[in-house]
Amino acid sequence: MEATAVERIHLKFMKHILHVKMSTPSSFVYGELGTYPLMVSRLVRIVKYWLKIMTSKPDRYICLIYNCLLNNIHDVPSTENWASLLRDTLYKFGFGYVWTSQYIGSCTGFLTEFKQRAYDIYTQMWKNQLSSLSRFSGFSGGHLGFKM
Repeated sequence: MEATAVERIHLKFMKHILHVKMSTPSSFVYGELGTYPLMVSRLVRIVKYWLKIMTSKPDRYICLIYNCLLNNIHDVPSTENWASLLRDTLYKFGFGYVWTSQYIGSCTGFLTEFKQRAYDIYTQMWKNQLSSLSRFSGFSGGHLGFKM
C-alpha cells in the first residue's frame, strides 16, 4: 500500500524547503521537520475506511464487494487485492486478531490505537535509521518532536 512516486515528490519538496541536497537522508529530513511520511497517514485512512465498511449494513454494495474480496482471499490464498493488503498491514502492526475475528468492539478506540502504533513504529524505524547513519552520529534527534 505504498505510493512511492507521491512519497518521492513529497520528500523532494521537503528537501527543497530545507535547502538541502537531494542526497540528504530522508530520515534526517523527516526528523528536522518533525513530520511523518505520507504512508503513515495513508495507512490510517485505509483502516478508517475499513472500519466504515465493517460497520455498514451487510446489504450495501461496499460490503458485498468486501465479502467478494474476502472470498477471493479464502479461495486463492496467494491472491493480492485490497483486502489481502489490509490483512497484511493489520498483522504487521500487531492487529492480526482483529482481522481474524473480523470484529471491532470500539471503532474509535481501535482507530486511536492503530494510529498511535503506526506513528510509534515509524518513530522507532526513524531512530534506528538515524543511528545507523555514520555522518550524523552526533545528531541525537532528541530535540525533535514528531507531529500527528
